[in-house]
Amino acid sequence: MAFKNVSKYKEQIYRCNSCGRCPRGPWDPNQPAVLPLPERQCPIYENHKILSYSSQGMILIIRDLLEGKLEPSESLVSAIYECLLCQHCNAVCAATENIPLGKLECAQIFQALRVDLVEMGFAPPSSMGRSINMIREKHNRMGTDQNRGAWAEGMDIPTKGVTMIFAGCTAAYENNEALQSLAKIMQVAGMDFGMLEDEWCCGALQHDSGMLEDFEATVQHNVDAIKAAGAKEVVMVCADGYKAIKKDYPKYAGELGFNVLHSSELIANLVREKKITLNKVDLGGKATYFDPCLLARANGVIDQPREVLNTIPGIELVEMEGFGKYTNCCGRPIFQPASKAACTQAGQDRIRDALAVEAKTIITGCVNCKQNMTRSAKKMGAEIKVMDIAEVVAQAMA
Repeated sequence: MAFKNVSKYKEQIYRCNSCGRCPRGPWDPNQPAVLPLPERQCPIYENHKILSYSSQGMILIIRDLLEGKLEPSESLVSAIYECLLCQHCNAVCAATENIPLGKLECAQIFQALRVDLVEMGFAPPSSMGRSINMIREKHNRMGTDQNRGAWAEGMDIPTKGVTMIFAGCTAAYENNEALQSLAKIMQVAGMDFGMLEDEWCCGALQHDSGMLEDFEATVQHNVDAIKAAGAKEVVMVCADGYKAIKKDYPKYAGELGFNVLHSSELIANLVREKKITLNKVDLGGKATYFDPCLLARANGVIDQPREVLNTIPGIELVEMEGFGKYTNCCGRPIFQPASKAACTQAGQDRIRDALAVEAKTIITGCVNCKQNMTRSAKKMGAEIKVMDIAEVVAQAMA
């Protein structure tokens, strides 16, 4: 059956009443005022200002596909793949408690449609071809032959341990400060930890673009590598990898046999257990914490990073518009090939949000978010620094 994957969500698809809350801010007088909804919600709608490029519009498109009123085309595939799967629409839809409709798993519906489009031979779009091929051939998004463990040179980190660091592509190859900081924290805490000797890309891009055969191979390899290292838990500094391994791997590998932690969860545990001491840090002014979409919305990791940062003397933490489960997406750069304009605009919008509360530093919990916002700030000429939470904690331990 055509569209067999997205058809599994048929009841949800026809439950949507096109209320319009998901693409836009709190414009509706019936919207509960208690919800801390930001003015911007859907990053692709903000870029296009056309409902076709929004959760609301894509649900209507899917109905027409299911009813045979619309056929897949290059332009349709392009629009479907612009969605960053940031899950803001999920959060807003779930918040409408005063309406019997709602609570749609929008991002999951769109990912299922992508699986169908791949199986039908219409996807992924050519703009994503290189990234997909690089993961398949080189097992990293960058297509590099560089040693994946080069980030740890000179740190004397073993390849087995109770807790294993899962590096991820961006942190391993392009932005390794967060990984190095996390490893230093774990060393000071006296943890039995290591780094994977044969780690592949986490496969988040494969999963979210609908390339499930490729993703299943990735899952099997990485799960086997983690188990072979004797790990009881894995920890990472990337929200995309965290969500992929914690939420998506079990669908294909069953019970993983190990826990999955984000660096902020691990650090919060170490602080509570008094295994590390945090000293005063001077960040040059106010700081704001940016919630990565897949950390806050998809996994509920919201309080732990703030708990850690509020423990560090000298940090004045302020909230910018759009935080917690209603965080504004920064552009989720792993989808940048298909969503370049939306990614760029979303990153710059987040810099403006931080500047609006006079923050001098943005602290986040994902190296992909850090990288995109750093690029955005540089392009805008904004005097603001972007740091990973592990970097801030390592600085506080110095």
